[in-house]
Amino acid sequence: MTKFNKELICNMIKKSDIVEKLPKISLITASIFMKWITEGIIEINKQLGRVFNFRIYFLNDVNDRKISKEEFVKAIYESDIMLIDIRGHCLAVDILEEIYEKIEKEKPKLFEKKQIITLLGGSPQLMRLTKIGSFMGRKIPLPKKKLELGFDEVPDLTDAVNKGMKIDKIMGKFSKMFPFRALKHIRNWVYLRDYWSHGFAGVAENHKNLILFLLKNYLGFNDLKVPKPMKIPEIGIYDPISCK
Repeated sequence: MTKFNKELICNMIKKSDIVEKLPKISLITASIFMKWITEGIIEINKQLGRVFNFRIYFLNDVNDRKISKEEFVKAIYESDIMLIDIRGHCLAVDILEEIYEKIEKEKPKLFEKKQIITLLGGSPQLMRLTKIGSFMGRKIPLPKKKLELGFDEVPDLTDAVNKGMKIDKIMGKFSKMFPFRALKHIRNWVYLRDYWSHGFAGVAENHKNLILFLLKNYLGFNDLKVPKPMKIPEIGIYDPISCK
């Protein structure tokens, strides 16, 4: 083997090590329209360079075992942030629940570092998987009667926002349930869910900003400036030329 080839292989190994050490964001989704988020990530890579790894797992592929359980479990262990876009109960949910419970029990320090973010309402089982900063969805009490918010069991915060409740009002409802430091992460959860849902509603930059928001608030890129989610009003006039 020539000296040039040895140097080339060494450089490739070093680059591979760097990629492996980058923070990893994974998305498991029931959606197939990933245009906005993939284009957003391409733009972020051009802007910041390769500063994180991103992988999409399509729900049907996991449920139909086109992606093996072993591969999906490996992704759960390796992902610093797991984004969950699932509407109901399925095999993937069982795997997520099983493995995160195992990580919390056997590797509590690793579990503490992970962010597990449900992006849609889903089931109470899914909502209670949520872990973002010091906030854990399972700590929301499940009363026998409906909460004041008007929801059964774990309240769907995106629905609350869409029904016209302001974030500060939501924070007020939860202020008695959680310590002050957790409220920031509840607010961030609301924002992340709005980035996602209103992105699908037609505001493409919301999906890019969702990733930037995660980088800023949970992966150490503190200097990034990230706009709040842009929302589609219930009633308005749409300009097809400007896409606004």
